[in-house]
Amino acid sequence: FYFYELIISDDFLMDHGIDVRTFIFDEVFKDSFLKKLLLDMYHKLHKEKPSPTHDIEIYSLACQFSAHLFKYHARYAPMQSVNKNIYYAIGYIKANLNNKITIADIADNIGFSPDYFAKEFKKITGKTVMEYVNFLRCSSACRLLSTTNYSVYQVFEKSAFSSYAHFINTFKKNIGVTPSKYLAHYKEKNEKIKNKL
Repeated sequence: FYFYELIISDDFLMDHGIDVRTFIFDEVFKDSFLKKLLLDMYHKLHKEKPSPTHDIEIYSLACQFSAHLFKYHARYAPMQSVNKNIYYAIGYIKANLNNKITIADIADNIGFSPDYFAKEFKKITGKTVMEYVNFLRCSSACRLLSTTNYSVYQVFEKSAFSSYAHFINTFKKNIGVTPSKYLAHYKEKNEKIKNKL
């Protein structure tokens, strides 16, 4: 199995006139064109020798990827007052990701009742509040596993999951494999890259 992860920053999109806050994305989709662009970027970054046009080629692929993603897998949703509050709630969630978070805390922070907040959050994001929180925590765990020397247990300790078992199960549910397999994949990939240098 292989993982390909592309992180597109808000700043990159804003520089090209796209406010990511005004779009709602498909949760899961298959797209052969996006897969091809990811593979092209991977090969240019890890397989090909750098050339004078290397950076602009990567930039071009990233622009193509972003344009296709927004055109075919996102829908425009102008920010109304409720949407803005949900956006602020997401900011609160991200700022407190490593702390214990309750729906009541988040709702109180934006002035909504817990029930109304939970209903509007699901309508706008397609996920329940805790599904979204767990997804972000798993994404954060992925970054730590792939960019640090932390063990799986150390990554768990830096997260806010209630137990180690809950961390493992939630990670597998969101990412598709256990944290150990995810970490092993990155170690193997980095070893191959080192051997080619």
